[in-house]
Amino acid sequence: MKLLSAPADETAIAELRQILVRGLKPALHQYVDYELDQFAEDIAQDALLKILANLETELQVNSLEQVIRTLNVQLMKISFFQK
Repeated sequence: MKLLSAPADETAIAELRQILVRGLKPALHQYVDYELDQFAEDIAQDALLKILANLETELQVNSLEQVIRTLNVQLMKISFFQK
């Protein structure tokens, strides 16, 4: 799994925010009488926070699984040479 570098992360987050706002405005215009732009930005920000939290959790789980696999391989090698 390739992790994004800091500049790419910031660019990807900004692009995702723009996509969310663009999609939210038409969907919300019939429900919001005023401050549509700000409301869409608020919802997009909340969505981004949830997406990033889930992404971070997923990366941590994948990293942990990789560590466990590596440890298991090392344990198998050790037990093989001890026989």
